[in-house]
Amino acid sequence: MAALRFSCGPLSNRPARLSKLILGFACFGLVSAYRLQQTEAVEAADTPAPPDDEEQAQEFYQCTRQCRWQFGFFDLQIVGAKRDWKIFHGWTMCQCYRLRASPKNASETPGGADVLSPMIPRFSNKQFDTVDTWSGNGTSGFDCDFVCTQDKAGQISTLETEAAKAAVAAGATFLHCGKCAACSAMHDIEVGFPSVGGASRGAFM
Repeated sequence: MAALRFSCGPLSNRPARLSKLILGFACFGLVSAYRLQQTEAVEAADTPAPPDDEEQAQEFYQCTRQCRWQFGFFDLQIVGAKRDWKIFHGWTMCQCYRLRASPKNASETPGGADVLSPMIPRFSNKQFDTVDTWSGNGTSGFDCDFVCTQDKAGQISTLETEAAKAAVAAGATFLHCGKCAACSAMHDIEVGFPSVGGASRGAFM
């Protein structure tokens, strides 16, 4: 009986050939993933429409947060879409849009958006605003001149320190140091105040 022969060669060569086979499959998978993502990137770049809720949710609203930080933090009409995919880095940039409820002219369709240029990084470090807010780091900050107050009618307003002291003496309520913002109302402070230990309030009182 003739000896059986294997097309994979001698036994001693099997580990090397197996390694090459695995490496080949890995390279094929990497190239396939790259081409797929490049296709998605091209399609995204060619799509002028802003992202819908599902697209934003898929990336956990990262670009939408970035765009609002850059172009208007409390503007809920600003949304962002991931762009510029790069191998080993993934999506690196965000294209920002400001939604509009009605068209600017008869040639536009309702529900369009204005493109906010240029594109911005998808991830970036943020700096504390030590001018308008009561914040800082180990070497600077915590010297903001603004105070948020609420008058007897419930109107919230930003005053400078001396004016705020006079307003409080006249019956206004001191809310916090720094300019008034979206969460300056008393019911918001009652939720957040215990978590900061009174640091922002005690600076003025």
